[in-house]
Amino acid sequence: MGYPNKQSGENIPFLARLVSLADSLEAMTGIRPYHTSLTWEEAYGEIKKGAGTQFDPRLTTSFLLWMENHVIPIERNTETVMQTITSLLLT
Repeated sequence: MGYPNKQSGENIPFLARLVSLADSLEAMTGIRPYHTSLTWEEAYGEIKKGAGTQFDPRLTTSFLLWMENHVIPIERNTETVMQTITSLLLT
């Protein structure tokens, strides 16, 4: 993917470009010990800024449209996240 194989643009496999967007969204909105997670709207803005540089511009347009129609609530409280995961595992 990309850098190690000196590929760029559409020469990078589609799935790799898509995973890059999804992974970036999770990294921005996920709970990390080293930074505060972004809201869905903040992550949307960051992904939009990266269109054409960090992310495939055409795929980013589709991904942002998906984000507009699939808002996933961002929980910034680790304890609440763990309680939710536990309750899901117990059902």
